[in-house]
Amino acid sequence: ITDTFGNENGTGTHTTFGILKDSIQFIHARGNGTTANRSGAQTDELILRLYDTVNQTYLPAGLNVTTWVTWNYYAYDNGHLLQTNDTGYIKLDFNPGCSSPQYDVGPQRWYAKVNTSETCYYANESELFNLTVMGDFNITIFKPDGSNNYTWGDSIFMQGQVRDDCGNTIDGATVSFNMTEGTYYYGFYPNNLGGGFYQGDWDSTNASEGYYNVTMMVNKTYYYDNSSTVSPPD
Repeated sequence: ITDTFGNENGTGTHTTFGILKDSIQFIHARGNGTTANRSGAQTDELILRLYDTVNQTYLPAGLNVTTWVTWNYYAYDNGHLLQTNDTGYIKLDFNPGCSSPQYDVGPQRWYAKVNTSETCYYANESELFNLTVMGDFNITIFKPDGSNNYTWGDSIFMQGQVRDDCGNTIDGATVSFNMTEGTYYYGFYPNNLGGGFYQGDWDSTNASEGYYNVTMMVNKTYYYDNSSTVSPPD
């Protein structure tokens, strides 16, 4: 205020304030109780939608979010950097593999978190979700190898080895050798020697004479069933 003599008088006020970050809610869309195959292209879509709980809108495109998945159920991988699309979704096409890291078969967990580099939003994270990693068998039959004929009543030695899609030897699987010739069918369960080897002797005394296909069949939890067959010599 200035009077007629030019003197000024008055009071000044000012207010300080801070702008708080907004909180984010993760809404699950896909990828809980689902399955990913460790070999091939059977990926698992892990999808979340992000919601701003302050202004009550879905997030715009470009928000940085990281998703982590365990590789042994306890330890997490290095993370997968994602960005929201224009409707607030993030999607990870999870494709577990055999290196960096090698994902174990069986149950795994995953979650997502807003990156701390985001200046407008808190680094909120989602709840934990579950998925299952499945593996495949690679089966090698060493004996019989199709190069020999046997006499009725012989004790025939059979041996094979089981590895998985990552090259790991597999013990503790349910393995059988099955012999078929026309309508005749025989089978037995070999011993597991360790190192993925399964072997045993088949007593052919009560078997019908003929040329047999020998099939090694393998199954184990969290692996897809598989088999390998050796045919008789020509």
